[in-house]
Amino acid sequence: MESIIKHYQVAHVGFSLSYPDSSQEMMSVLLEAYQAFECDEQVASAALTSFSLTLNESGEELRKPAGFKEECRQDEEGQLIISGSLGEKQKAFLMAMTDMKSILVTGHDYQHSCLLVPAGTFSQKSAFGSLKATVDTSLMLLYAMRSAAGDTLLFHSSTVVKDGKAYLFLGKSGTGKSTHSGLWLKHIEGTRLLNDDNPVVYISHEGTPMVSGSPWSGKTPCYKNEEYPIGAIVQLRQAPENKIRKQTVIESYVSIKTSVSGKAWEKKIADGQHQTIEKLIGATRLYQLDCLPDAGAALLCCQTICL
Repeated sequence: MESIIKHYQVAHVGFSLSYPDSSQEMMSVLLEAYQAFECDEQVASAALTSFSLTLNESGEELRKPAGFKEECRQDEEGQLIISGSLGEKQKAFLMAMTDMKSILVTGHDYQHSCLLVPAGTFSQKSAFGSLKATVDTSLMLLYAMRSAAGDTLLFHSSTVVKDGKAYLFLGKSGTGKSTHSGLWLKHIEGTRLLNDDNPVVYISHEGTPMVSGSPWSGKTPCYKNEEYPIGAIVQLRQAPENKIRKQTVIESYVSIKTSVSGKAWEKKIADGQHQTIEKLIGATRLYQLDCLPDAGAALLCCQTICL
């Protein structure tokens, strides 16, 4: 069976995605969000960090692999991910995205991976949403793991740009990150949305905290291959009135740590994240904004952090 291979670079991380030629019709639509990040093989392989993912349909019913040892499970918004090990050389993620089960198998360095989805997936138009969620989640997982030791963090954030600097809004799901970004877009002239869910933050060679757009932007189609220095990071908290203050170092660490992707129980990844978070706190202003979902919150925030 012939395969199609696409190459991408997001920030300074390159990756390739291989899939069967028979799935081209569905995959060409699924990968529209990735178009701005597509590059040739030489560029992707020459990136600071790289990885590959091969997508295929399973020839038999998907079951938990023999020897799988569960390490952790995450169940949010109807999406279940169980991560674990397959002996000493492999790791696996068992995923259930809505009504689709899949298995992602990778090595201990997360460089080369294989994603298996149920037989017949590529010919079922009704499976498109679940397949997109599965592919996106797999690539985000691998991106976060593979880049963790390289001063790079995949954030859960809504991010806007104003006057050449980026501002990241953090908070638990449902806090109102997208709402707050929307208020900036509506009430603060010159504001643009960079990414509404999963931007990439990294520390440049010069020590400057940077943020890049990504192909992963949640429910908002905003896939910009652009990057900017970080102006500030703001932790949002719903409140009966608007007020803002700088965070302490400990508060800043907690805000960032709970907003980044990665297997925190795996020492190499945890150590990489810790070092990057420390660098980020040392070079970035972090605030806590207690706010209402109104124009006043956006104006107060902008007046305080846009120096």
